[in-house]
Amino acid sequence: LASVDCCAFHPGGHLLATGSSDHTCRLWDNDSGDCVRLFKGHRAPVTALAMSSCGKMLAAGSDRGDLLVWDVNTSRVMAALTGHEGGVHSVDFSRGDSGMLASAGQDGTVRLWDVKGGDAELKTLQTRQTRVLRVRFTSSNLLLAAGAFNP
Repeated sequence: LASVDCCAFHPGGHLLATGSSDHTCRLWDNDSGDCVRLFKGHRAPVTALAMSSCGKMLAAGSDRGDLLVWDVNTSRVMAALTGHEGGVHSVDFSRGDSGMLASAGQDGTVRLWDVKGGDAELKTLQTRQTRVLRVRFTSSNLLLAAGAFNP
């Protein structure tokens, strides 16, 4: 197996999603240790993962800047999101069932996406030309925090 670069727990706690340098994501059963789903489609190492709070969607960003959102139950791609120029460092779903996804990238942007409506980019937030390493919604979805690299 390839190296694991990122991971995210299913909200139920019984499954763990991993993203790897072999361009795939896997869903593991924590009790048995078995791989129960394989998610393919990236053309570069997977560098960021998030599971929706309802547990139905898995979002993954790659070292090349593409984002894929899969249906956890069927392993089918629900949305292919493009816009980042460079790697995606972090992704996070809004809480609840709104279908909003935030992504943070090497290109110094935070992007907001409507993944339930397909692949619509809602907003791009530009930093001062520094890469953004983390992005997180608050539990109430009223605030979005981003952490940028400042050498």
